[in-house]
Amino acid sequence: MRLNACLFFFFRRQKIHTSRRSYWAIAAFACVLLLLVQLTLFVALPLDPQPQHRQQPQQGQQPQQFRLRFWVLTAGQRATQLDRLLRKLRLQVDAQMQTTCFAAALDIVVVNDAGSLEDWRSTCNVAARHGATLMTATVPVAARNKELAPASVHLAHLYRWTLDMAFTEGPDDFAVLLEDDLDVAWDLVAFFTAAAAVASAGALDPSQFCVSAWGDNGFLATSSDELAVRRGEHFMGLGWMLSRHTYLEHVARHWPPDAFFVSNPHFPEFPQEWDDYIRALFVHDKDLHGIRWECLYPEVPRTHHTLATNAMGTYTTTSKLQRTRFDGMRMPRDPPMFAALVQDRTRMLVQSFERAAIASYDQWLRDTLAQVAVVVVDKIADVSAFRYRTVALVCAACSQKKHYHLMSDPNDGWNDLLQTQLGLLSRGADGIVRGIHQGVVVLSWLTNTLIILAHDSPFAAALSSSSTQRDPALVSNGTLAIGQNGQSCAEACTLKALACDERLLPIVNSCESLLEAGLCTNISHCKRDEGSAWPAASIAQNNDGCKIAFTRSLSCSAAVIGWQRLCICTDNVN
Repeated sequence: MRLNACLFFFFRRQKIHTSRRSYWAIAAFACVLLLLVQLTLFVALPLDPQPQHRQQPQQGQQPQQFRLRFWVLTAGQRATQLDRLLRKLRLQVDAQMQTTCFAAALDIVVVNDAGSLEDWRSTCNVAARHGATLMTATVPVAARNKELAPASVHLAHLYRWTLDMAFTEGPDDFAVLLEDDLDVAWDLVAFFTAAAAVASAGALDPSQFCVSAWGDNGFLATSSDELAVRRGEHFMGLGWMLSRHTYLEHVARHWPPDAFFVSNPHFPEFPQEWDDYIRALFVHDKDLHGIRWECLYPEVPRTHHTLATNAMGTYTTTSKLQRTRFDGMRMPRDPPMFAALVQDRTRMLVQSFERAAIASYDQWLRDTLAQVAVVVVDKIADVSAFRYRTVALVCAACSQKKHYHLMSDPNDGWNDLLQTQLGLLSRGADGIVRGIHQGVVVLSWLTNTLIILAHDSPFAAALSSSSTQRDPALVSNGTLAIGQNGQSCAEACTLKALACDERLLPIVNSCESLLEAGLCTNISHCKRDEGSAWPAASIAQNNDGCKIAFTRSLSCSAAVIGWQRLCICTDNVN
């Protein structure tokens, strides 16, 4: 407007003696010049600058808007599972957009993996039903040919294409990647919206690589606090969020050739997957740039893996792996009228992510360890005397260093503690202990917050010298209950007007407990089983008569006809 006014007054004030035709020619030339100047300014000034260059909002101001999209990869053409996932995402996105917490632009994108025309139509119909954008991935023909390349190469191309569309071709500030065989918690969108809001405000630190909805040891027996957010040096990828800056500056810049995904130097019998590259990037950037990458993850997972099949009946995993690895995971229960809770939940999760910033998280660890009154050494059995306490366990044989060759070594301190004593998962495929942060792993165990410290952890020095004695106060283990034939522990406890709590089931998950309860007459017939309906005894009392479970499979709701469960009931479930 100012330029227009200047030209107007210029022509008005000048005593230009010329013909009317010359006057209008000069005016037309000036208008064209004006349009060119304005167009140049419009193109030169970006309408939506990158998040890392945005001015951060001052206290009391509304936060800057950020764009967050949920990308659903449909590699298996599983219409039923996709429909369930999109229905939940759409309800959550709509509820989130109604809140006044953040100026967030949320959307859902379905990535079709270019199968048959029938598959495309099915995926298209499901996406349209839930208002999701449908994109068809472009994957090289050679990567699709299973005779020329393993499926890992195909999947790596699919992930690379999706991330490029989100950040290189698209406008996303943050992208959440999900696969269609996942089920999601009622607050998954709130969880990632809170994480993106904190990151876009600059409250997180450069060491944060991603935010994951999954925690490898977030089982029913070992997780409790739905608002707790932890830090870990091991990448966990069943539903995860990446920022534009991290992808463009680190992930895309070092993406390996197809040969990387063909062979695995540590496990020759298996190819390397796309997430193996992410874990290798953690090591690469630490060695080359000194960046110690970590991902933020919840104590209680927000995703749940399902035993899904595609149109050809192909399973996404084996039934054994699903039962032993995924079925025992905890996930927040769906509340009635969840939409009314979204705003408060998001605000509480924002506080959780702010506390997960490296400085705040480390300070929380130091303060907690300095005040802890219960310290045990090496043996997890010593923790069983306490309830609802913070307990520090110092593992003299555990180290914060990663070792590929120790993954299956029973003498490794972490394997002995996490796998043998706790029945959990220890080291990942990259040799890094799952959920470890500078030699510290935090779990829920028997209702306690259990902080496990490696002998070389920098946080070991924070333990107070006055906290080396065990607290003598013992807390009641609850009420013993024996289920009837085919009855779950939840049902058995209800008959006593009590409740079952998976966090207490490890107390009776032993052959000795079954023997003491009179359910197992011969302890030599007792063995550990992969199911979730144990500890229990067979009604028939044959050689297969007594079974105990892996900790990661313990469940209050499981039951098997012909078996009686041994249970612990309590009146204090929180």
